[in-house]
Order: sequence, then C-alpha cells, then structure tokens
Amino acid sequence: MSTWGSPVRPHSSYSDAFVARLDASGTMVWNTFLGGSGSDSGNSIAMDGLGNAWVTGHSSSTWGNPMNAYSGSGYDVFVARLDGRFSSYLPIIRLNYPLSNQGIVIITK
Repeated sequence: MSTWGSPVRPHSSYSDAFVARLDASGTMVWNTFLGGSGSDSGNSIAMDGLGNAWVTGHSSSTWGNPMNAYSGSGYDVFVARLDGRFSSYLPIIRLNYPLSNQGIVIITK
C-alpha cells in the first residue's frame, strides 16, 4: 500500500484535485490536494518559467484564500499557483458564472 506522505494541504472531502512532484527516479517528493468540502477536480497543469505550477479545474466549495468565494451554484472555475519550491500554494482565482463552469486548459508563457 502506498502512502501520501505529508501533503501541503490534506485531502478534505469527496474529491479533490491532486498535484505531486516526482524526482528523476520517480519518487514522490511533494504533494498536495486542492479542494474543499464539495466536489473538486483538477483538469490541467502547466509550469511557468519560474518553476511555478499552475492548476485549473472546477470546484463546488470555497477553499484556500480565493479572490472570489464560491458562487453557491454548480461549479466554479479555479486557478491555483503552486510556488516553485512546491512547498505552498498561492492565492486562488475563482470565476463565478450563473451556470456550472470548468477550467479545461491552462497555458503559461
């Protein structure tokens, strides 16, 4: 049986987004769960030139310190930036619209 080690943010509910960093031999050196008390999913991840990881997906609850709280209906898009040391996650952007929404692709330059 595998172990999750010590995630930066622990698993919080039914479904969370999961991000991990592996070393060259495939050993997990860092991991975190992104999500709150609702249903959360990560759909895309990208690295920027500074070594930050950017994750997008959808969420049905408020978690972290978002610029906008959960809209209270369906799913909201989230974008989270994980710092280059992969030791913490930084403020989350939430996009709230009247219907369910999903972040599908994220691209960095």
